[in-house]
Amino acid sequence: KEFERIVTQFSSRAKIPGFRPGKAPRDIIKQRFYPEIKESLFNSLVPKALSAELKAQNLNPVGMPVVNDLHFKEGQPLHLKAQFEVWPEFNLPGYKKIKVKNKKISVTDQEINQSLEELRLRSAQYIPVEGRGVHEEDYVVAEMKGKDLKTKKFLPQEKVVILAGHAENEEMLNKKLIGSMPGEEKNFTLEYDKNHQSKKLAGKKIEYNLKVISIKEKKIPTLDDEFAKELGEFESFKDLKEKIKKEIISSKEKAAKQDMAEEIMKKISDKLSIGLPEVLVEQE
Repeated sequence: KEFERIVTQFSSRAKIPGFRPGKAPRDIIKQRFYPEIKESLFNSLVPKALSAELKAQNLNPVGMPVVNDLHFKEGQPLHLKAQFEVWPEFNLPGYKKIKVKNKKISVTDQEINQSLEELRLRSAQYIPVEGRGVHEEDYVVAEMKGKDLKTKKFLPQEKVVILAGHAENEEMLNKKLIGSMPGEEKNFTLEYDKNHQSKKLAGKKIEYNLKVISIKEKKIPTLDDEFAKELGEFESFKDLKEKIKKEIISSKEKAAKQDMAEEIMKKISDKLSIGLPEVLVEQE
């Protein structure tokens, strides 16, 4: 039945000269597409057959079974052989008397303050500034034009946003940015390594023109009642601090439970003596 169903699928899609789609004789479809039909049949039936047989025999294989013998003849059942290893059976040793220490949970002021500082930095905003040059950690909107000094070809002009002073920037770019005023232009040359991540720039020497358009500075909020209220769920800074303390305690409790569970499993496994399936040994 599955074979005939797949033949019907191929027949509906096949384009055979002299026949309308879906009207070609089935014998012609089988002859023309037999390898593909058989592959589709195997992909459909083999996983189902393996799953059903493993379930029927209550077998739990390690990894995917390897089918190494497959026979099919139209009108007859599909026959296959599969090779696999099964998980070993074992008797679980007594575990109810296993003892592990429950860690005492405590939270220091330093941990709370560190979490508050991280939250404060994440809440930073960038606001436009005027009347000064670029400082480190400013976001700078700039126009950049470049010229390949070997081919004399110009690169497309780009409007870019740059975090001034960032370690991933080219050192010369940071040097030219710091102190630049809006509207000011700077020229500099960069020579890129042959292994540079950008293939368009790798191995090239580029002369750049940089024009600062605007500057935004990082404004980090003050840790006070107003900051807590702006987060939307606290009436005061004290409430925020208490919530953070509870979150740290909860996180530590989860970690402690996980450590205890792993310690119990370790003590149980130390009492077990079972041989690992060869496939797992090879993977290790």
